[in-house]
Amino acid sequence: MPFFILFGKKKRGMHMFLLKKKKAVFVSPVSGVLVPIEECNDPVFSQKLMGEGVAIYPEANQIFSPCDGEVTLVSDTKHALGLKSKEGIEVLIHIGIDTVKRGGRGFETNVMKGQKVKKGDLLINFDKEGMKEEGVDLTTFLVYLNLQNNKIEHIQTSGRVLGGKDDVTVLNMD
Repeated sequence: MPFFILFGKKKRGMHMFLLKKKKAVFVSPVSGVLVPIEECNDPVFSQKLMGEGVAIYPEANQIFSPCDGEVTLVSDTKHALGLKSKEGIEVLIHIGIDTVKRGGRGFETNVMKGQKVKKGDLLINFDKEGMKEEGVDLTTFLVYLNLQNNKIEHIQTSGRVLGGKDDVTVLNMD
C-alpha cells in the first residue's frame, strides 16, 4: 500500500513524495484445487517447517513458474524445483508426498539450474494419472523459503486455480 511522507525543505515549503512498497505476486504453479497448507498430509509442510506457502491438489500434469526469476535447484529426482524471484524471494515447488522415493520416475524437467524463467513458463511435466493409480499423494506445494520481514497475503486460500495464471499470494516487501 503506498504511503506519503514529507521531507526536505525548500524556499517554497515542504515537498510531498509518494513511496510505493515493493510487492511480489506469485501465481499457482499447477492447475487444481488450492487448500491451506495446514490441511495437507505432510507434517513438514503443514507445520510450516520449511516456510509459509500454499498447497494445491493438482488436476493437471504440468508445473509452471509462479514468478519471474532464476532456477536455483532441480532435484535429482525431479519432484522438486527451487526458484529465486526477481525480487529475491526463494521458493520451493514440491510435487507430491514421498515422491522422492520414485527416483525421478514419472517426472520430466524442462529447465535446468541457472536458467532464467518467466511467470507461466513450463517447468515440469509429470505422470499424474500413473502416479494416482499407484496411490501417490500428489499434493503440490509452493513454499516461500526466505520471507524474513516480508508480509505474505494469500489472495486466494481455497478453490480452483489455473496453473501459471491465477494469483495466489502477494508478498509485501519491506
